[in-house]
Amino acid sequence: MSFCKIHSGGIKIEQKLHDKNQFMWKSFFVVSLLLLIGSVIFSIVFSIRSPLFKYNNLSGPLWVIYSMIVILSISDIRTFLIGELKLKDIKKIYWVIPSLFIMYTLYFITFKWGIFISDSLLRRVNYDIWLLDKNTTYTLLFSCLIVPVAEEILFRGFLTGYLSKKITPWIAIIFSSSVFGYVHFDNQFFQFLIGLILSIIYNKTNSLIPCIVAHSLWNILAYFVIMN
Repeated sequence: MSFCKIHSGGIKIEQKLHDKNQFMWKSFFVVSLLLLIGSVIFSIVFSIRSPLFKYNNLSGPLWVIYSMIVILSISDIRTFLIGELKLKDIKKIYWVIPSLFIMYTLYFITFKWGIFISDSLLRRVNYDIWLLDKNTTYTLLFSCLIVPVAEEILFRGFLTGYLSKKITPWIAIIFSSSVFGYVHFDNQFFQFLIGLILSIIYNKTNSLIPCIVAHSLWNILAYFVIMN
């Protein structure tokens, strides 16, 4: 009798784990699909041929709002990400220092020797200069605070961390860094390297806080470089 109960209990536990795994994959694919559909819609609505292109400066904030609603609407993902926004070991914040040094070095090499530079990147830099001149406070707040938080939740928290629960962490890191590079269409390989560095920070610290700090400081540097 007791053996039957133990055996039955084991089956129930396995069934629960199986159901949880299925739920996790469903959550991941549903969120990924909604983000993909949203990115396509945004690219069409705010394209240069669209009458709404004149409101293109609103596409960034609207995309941040949309993506955060999609990601945080799933309770399992939301619970996981809230946990990743805690820094259990304050000493791990020091990972920010070497990562920034590497990113700054890559940036210097890029513009000093013309590596990774493309026409689309130069157009993006000129657009950024125009946008910064037009509204410095808004651009600084958005690009150096809001964007780092949103992108780290999406790329390091969701695509790296949540996915690492189901697959090998390094595969998740390469995948998330590739997506990060792809969506930054102006300089994809360079942005892939930046995403790779930030993903490694996340993997080593098990927290999004150092990633957000590094990303924010990186964008601040980019701002001053562009303006000068």
